[in-house]
Amino acid sequence: MRLLMKTIGQCLARRASETPRNTAIEYRDQSYTWEEIHRLSDYLAIRMMTMGIEKGDHVGLWSVNTPNWIITFLALEKTGAVPVLIDTCCREQELRYVIPCADIRFM
Repeated sequence: MRLLMKTIGQCLARRASETPRNTAIEYRDQSYTWEEIHRLSDYLAIRMMTMGIEKGDHVGLWSVNTPNWIITFLALEKTGAVPVLIDTCCREQELRYVIPCADIRFM
């Protein structure tokens, strides 16, 4: 097995340019193409950066499995932030431990 020297954002950009109109995600009655996922994650990444998220920041991602989760994860990858995936079953008392332990700056 050979490792690729590409970021997740670079892989997404390539996929979006090669098969822009192919379906990337289907969820309930919604579907998104690779081009839409790439464009939406770009938009969200820019919004995150204007809110102060920077490369290396630990950002908690505490959400149910939906296309929004995927788009948010990809946007975080594009900013260079570190997505910290938090189980939705995590309770408030557990979050009080997880947030400082994982050095989460944004949630």
